[in-house]
Amino acid sequence: MGPGDELIVVDDGSTDDTRAVVDSFGDRVTYVCGQHRGAGPARNLGIAHAHGDLVAFLDSDDEWLPGTLAGRRAFMEARPDVLFSFTDFRVVKANRTVEEHYLRHWEHDPRSFREMFGAPSRVAGCDADAYVGDLYRWQLTGLYILTDTLMVRREAAGDALRYGEVREFYEDLHCFIRLSSRGKAAYIDMESTQQTEFATNRLTGLSPMIRLRCQIEVLESTYGGDAEFLARHGDLYRQTMAEKRLKLLKARILTEDFSAARETLEKLPAAPLSIRLLLRSPDMCCRALVRLYQHARALVPRS
Repeated sequence: MGPGDELIVVDDGSTDDTRAVVDSFGDRVTYVCGQHRGAGPARNLGIAHAHGDLVAFLDSDDEWLPGTLAGRRAFMEARPDVLFSFTDFRVVKANRTVEEHYLRHWEHDPRSFREMFGAPSRVAGCDADAYVGDLYRWQLTGLYILTDTLMVRREAAGDALRYGEVREFYEDLHCFIRLSSRGKAAYIDMESTQQTEFATNRLTGLSPMIRLRCQIEVLESTYGGDAEFLARHGDLYRQTMAEKRLKLLKARILTEDFSAARETLEKLPAAPLSIRLLLRSPDMCCRALVRLYQHARALVPRS
């Protein structure tokens, strides 16, 4: 940390000795006690107590790699036209192996950042290529930003720098989409963060169905309400939402949540005929057919 920097620790209702550890650092660290409401409210609480212009985030079970904070700061200071930047990261797996450059494993567009944003540039103090452009369109179909790699201008972002507080997952995506609608993004081609997968009670442990439902809700509440975007990219939005709703529909059927499946079906008029016919049946029949299907799949050897 440099002169004038502030370190804010938000304790979201922990049961360990977080307060005592923070107090041991004296006034160099600001301790803020949350109410165990989750990641979104905790991050918003930290933002509310921040005074500096540049804000960065770090979850308690992750770490910034040495020297990378200075490089990211140098870039943001040299490029005042950029509202926020993000980077690649590495992951420590449960078996303690390390997977580097993990961003490529996320669900994102196969295009490179060069194809999305054009040729890279460099600035003094940051020894990495940076790609600058408009990320708003791309976040409809891809996931690019790990919160631990984000650095954003607090004052310029205004109310766009606010995480969602009502969903179990993708509270960060809601924030990133709002930020990208407000100003330029920059991808700095470096690993700034190490994330661990062996910690318990991680949000990433939520079921894929819950994560998919939350993602659909976020996309609906952002792109779905953007008339200008829909006028230009309406077909892409409808195609993307149809694909995600079909995945959610199938997941709800396989978990035998037929009531929720029928609600999803109402928003998916182009669903396969076999699914529409299935959901017209009573729950008892649906359950029997689903279990028969799963049993049949279990009997077929995987190639």
